[in-house]
Amino acid sequence: MKYLAFCLLFFVVVVSLQSQEATLNDFLSTAKENIPVLMENKNLQKVGEIQNNIIIAQNRAFQINVTSEVQVAPYFNNNGRFIDITTTPSPRAYGYDVGITNGGLYSA
Repeated sequence: MKYLAFCLLFFVVVVSLQSQEATLNDFLSTAKENIPVLMENKNLQKVGEIQNNIIIAQNRAFQINVTSEVQVAPYFNNNGRFIDITTTPSPRAYGYDVGITNGGLYSA
């Protein structure tokens, strides 16, 4: 019985000695590495860098811009249709005068 008590006491002492290997400085350095506020700040800096790289890439990319203006003039009661878009309306159609645009759907 004494042998069992001695082994148990020895085991408890050995385990408690091994658990004290970490010093206060180890805990402080681990805490500084894992502070949520600092980790969030680092992540926000990374996001900012990525967004900056995207903006730079968009500004350096090849760009093509095209603009156009088209005037669409509908005709009412054109050959039995209530509304129609055409370059050759019937004489009985109501709408934009074909002579003004020279028969086209655009105006200059």
